[in-house]
Amino acid sequence: DTFAARIERIQLEQDTGKTIMMPRKDGTTDSLVDFNRAGCALIEIVFHPDLRSSTQAATVVETLRSLLRHIGTCDGKMEE
Repeated sequence: DTFAARIERIQLEQDTGKTIMMPRKDGTTDSLVDFNRAGCALIEIVFHPDLRSSTQAATVVETLRSLLRHIGTCDGKMEE
């Protein structure tokens, strides 16, 4: 099945860092900030609400990831 996934906008931003929540033995939580990625470029892509299933959403993400890796925009390691 073919379907359309229209892009509404693309925004360029800078990563400010990563917050890590560290639970303590006494039940409280410490917040740590990792600035190793501060200043790195981020691309935010916003789509119109065209997708009708999780399968379509997964297809769009995998296709977009493959395209961005192919043209050298990113390494595709979105979980890092």
